[in-house]
Amino acid sequence: MVEFRILGPLEVLKEGEQLPLPRLKERMVLAVLLLHANEFVSRERLIDDLWGEAPPPTARQAVNVYLSQLRKALSRAGEDPITTASGGYRLRVESDALDASRMQVLVASAREHASKGEPAPAAERFREALSLWRGPAALMIMSF
Repeated sequence: MVEFRILGPLEVLKEGEQLPLPRLKERMVLAVLLLHANEFVSRERLIDDLWGEAPPPTARQAVNVYLSQLRKALSRAGEDPITTASGGYRLRVESDALDASRMQVLVASAREHASKGEPAPAAERFREALSLWRGPAALMIMSF
């Protein structure tokens, strides 16, 4: 199984081994797709996220090239989880393959235990969730 980590530096692992990722722009595309895992992401959204207000005239073609390179990198892990939809892309990711999704599940479980007056299991789930962070949590911008 391929594991995606976004709670810290972006990493892709296959059986515990880090998969080499392409250049910065391909990594940025992967990060946007992972932040919207299993959701449709339009090409225009990718262009906006990559270049902001002033994309180059070749932005559409560049996104296609970045996705092609990203697909090659992911295919080394035996998978191509990126599907093309009309005007955009979707990255298929199992919830247990993405650290941010696992963290959300753990936090929800912790809150449920806390609401039932079960502080020990709640604290354990919060510790498990916190252990998924790699690096300073203050650098991440996520809402749970």
